[in-house]
Amino acid sequence: MSTNNPDMVRVMTFLPQDGTPLEGFRDKSNLSELKIISVLRLMFPKRLIPASLDLEGIDGMVHRLNAGANIVTSILPPDSQLEGVANYDRGLEERDRDIKSVVRRLEIMGMKPARQADFETILGC
Repeated sequence: MSTNNPDMVRVMTFLPQDGTPLEGFRDKSNLSELKIISVLRLMFPKRLIPASLDLEGIDGMVHRLNAGANIVTSILPPDSQLEGVANYDRGLEERDRDIKSVVRRLEIMGMKPARQADFETILGC
């Protein structure tokens, strides 16, 4: 990956899909993903590494940020009908994938969102 000089490097826990050859595969943990995020952070200290809300929502974001991720992805407006890869929050009364929920949790973690200018600096804009 380093030979391509990427702006972002990522990993995501494998989620088997019905009707595919690996539909029966079940990894009961996201520990491999968290370990790889940590290794990516060491290998790519100045790159973007996503903490996706797709698989485990806001709680999963916390684990990914603690492992070394530094950007939150898959944020959805509160009234959105869009669903993530895993649809983990289908049927829940309240979704926690909106920007206010993310910022609130970042503040609880002692973090704050970066400014747009910071993001553009990372991308070399």
